[in-house]
Amino acid sequence: MKTTILSASILFLLCAPALADSSYTVDITMTNNAQKKYQIMLVDNGCGDMQVKQAKSEAYFKVCAKPAAQGRVTLELERRTRDGADEVTNHGTVTTTPKSSFTLLDMKVSVQ
Repeated sequence: MKTTILSASILFLLCAPALADSSYTVDITMTNNAQKKYQIMLVDNGCGDMQVKQAKSEAYFKVCAKPAAQGRVTLELERRTRDGADEVTNHGTVTTTPKSSFTLLDMKVSVQ
């Protein structure tokens, strides 16, 4: 019985790194008028979203991460904003490396 538990534990420890997904923190800073910062945490093959509502404005962000070749990650980003009666929806796909940042329209995106 002890041998079976020990063998299973060793097998789990050897396979765990292969099964573990990478995790990311995606920081989004709006660079228009007042700088607003948002943060979304996610893992490979996963998505995260955030919605911020105020009386006259609203922001919604969705980010999905997929592993790409050579240690890179593909981020699919969706952003919806409302300022009074004006609404804007943007979609973008970027392949980048972890620990990098880039500018997309009026957003600075940082991947950690």
